[in-house]
Amino acid sequence: MAPGTEGPPPSRCGFAYTPAVRWAPLFLLLTLAMASPSAVLAGTAVLYGDGHDAATAAAAAKAALGTGDFVVAGAIAERVGAGPLLGGGSMTVCDGEPAEPLARALVASRMSVDDMEYAAAEQSLRAARERLPCGAEEASRDDLYNLFFLGGIAAFNAGDAPAARAAFAEAATLDPARRWDDVFAPTAKPTFLEALQQVLERPRSRLAVDLVGVRVDGQPLAAGSTADLQAGGHLITIDGVAWWADVSGGAELRLQGAAALAEAVSAGDPAAVPWLTRLAADEGWTQIVVLTEHGARRFVGGSWTAERASGLAAPVAGPAAPKAGPAPMRIAGIGAAAGGAVLAGVGLGVNLQAYQEAGLASTGEATWSSTVAEPEYAPLLTRNRAGLGLAIGGGATAVAGVVVAILGGAADGKVMATVPWVTAGPDGVRPGIGGRF
Repeated sequence: MAPGTEGPPPSRCGFAYTPAVRWAPLFLLLTLAMASPSAVLAGTAVLYGDGHDAATAAAAAKAALGTGDFVVAGAIAERVGAGPLLGGGSMTVCDGEPAEPLARALVASRMSVDDMEYAAAEQSLRAARERLPCGAEEASRDDLYNLFFLGGIAAFNAGDAPAARAAFAEAATLDPARRWDDVFAPTAKPTFLEALQQVLERPRSRLAVDLVGVRVDGQPLAAGSTADLQAGGHLITIDGVAWWADVSGGAELRLQGAAALAEAVSAGDPAAVPWLTRLAADEGWTQIVVLTEHGARRFVGGSWTAERASGLAAPVAGPAAPKAGPAPMRIAGIGAAAGGAVLAGVGLGVNLQAYQEAGLASTGEATWSSTVAEPEYAPLLTRNRAGLGLAIGGGATAVAGVVVAILGGAADGKVMATVPWVTAGPDGVRPGIGGRF
């Protein structure tokens, strides 16, 4: 190597050292992670109900999907739980020590604000907010609004503008129609209006209620009714038990009991859509397979698919079997019956026309006379008899065709009822076949 020419660093243990060597352990770990099925979240989850346990659900899902690339997420009842649920959102119940009622805590905080003791007011209001929903079981809409609004006033006057803006936004989320209270100095009003504008720009969510005894943000909401909620935090009380709800903007929400929700999931009911949508988003699932004793259903992209109890046709269906047509024997019988009927009709027509042209009339018992001359009578008689023979032959063919068609329908697993008929009228005799083919 020429002097001054740079070359590779000295080799060690027979291997040339390169900068890539230092990244080898990381590459190895990434390779192992990608090769490990447990390291990658499965896109398909299986929930099972009556008629299945974890083992049978796994076997049924594998048979229906044609692959084992799924996770058994558990029983429907276990996933739903025992308490009321907010489909499309999440709720936190008060499970701590009983707290001072919010209305009583607000009295002392309001006095601190009026006395311009903002630090003390902010501290007590923050403590009440952190305890939510505890202490808010009997809170009114005004109580909840003032908890956050007074917190914004106290934080602003204490010099914490970001905390004030956040508190004002929480207040506006609960009651976006309420405007600035002119009892307070207008110095904090621009911050309040900024927070209000941010809240109003968020998409709203529609809440449907399936339970009785519900109050949302301190106001009663009857079962079967709906309400529009701003994205953010809301207080929900059910039979006096308080829950703090986190609502996403633009979501479809449903407040429902656990038993009703589990039944809706098992039945593929639209009432389960908000809960399943939130569950899939939280878990990172692209589809949910629900297995019950009545079959399998798929939930994909926020809605139930068309596949019902017949199974998961979409992922595993092969080419559709051609629709079976009528059996050849049946087709031949129908054709023979139709052709025989036509021949019978033609024969009867020829027979009747010859009879009318002969001018036959009865002159007594078994005695007939004709108005045509003898030379013309013989051809008419021949044509009359030929028509009769054609009618008899056609009728026999039609009857044979009907029999063949009936036998062919029976072989095809279908019941047929066919009846040949002949009727006479002013225009002559008309034959035919009636029934189901």
